[in-house]
Amino acid sequence: MTVYCTIREAAARSGLSQYLWRQLVRHGTVPAIRSGTKYLINYPAAMCVLDNLSGTRYPREEAK
Repeated sequence: MTVYCTIREAAARSGLSQYLWRQLVRHGTVPAIRSGTKYLINYPAAMCVLDNLSGTRYPREEAK
């Protein structure tokens, strides 16, 4: 599994909208870095942050 992914990839993996991911990155809620004009989200860490915020557990992707 790739650690970093784009906002579009994070939206496809999680089922959350791209708009929500952009807001989470913009407000610094999830860990991300900027590379040129794109943001790369540390997906496993972002899901841990969302788990802690919501109090629920998301299904994890299996390592390939």
